[in-house]
Amino acid sequence: MTAIKETFGAGGVGIHPNHGSPDLADTLRDIADDLADVCGVTAAWSTGITVTAHSCTLSRAGVPVAVEATTATAAGAKAIQYSASPAAGHVRVQFTNGVATLTFNATDAVTVCAVLLNPMPATIRTTKAS
Repeated sequence: MTAIKETFGAGGVGIHPNHGSPDLADTLRDIADDLADVCGVTAAWSTGITVTAHSCTLSRAGVPVAVEATTATAAGAKAIQYSASPAAGHVRVQFTNGVATLTFNATDAVTVCAVLLNPMPATIRTTKAS
């Protein structure tokens, strides 16, 4: 993890090789990794998720970007909503500690789904320090 101090760069500290810690290259790498995490670079489809009683809880924290019913009477992409009971063709997303639970409309009879998840970063590598 890189803590960027308010004095970073003052008098060349951290900018010149081997002059200060962290140095510029380490700082830029950590910032790039953090940006990749929050911008969805690591987003990926999870397939074959079992849906029981019209609901499933994902295995890791993150924000579902797209949800598709792969085994259902009404298979296909589902519109994501965050409140109220889901209408036909919709899925409600609720979060507990950053982990999403998906609830499908009962008439869609979803038993298996796929989710494009933008995962929550496991760690934040760059912090602002005084």
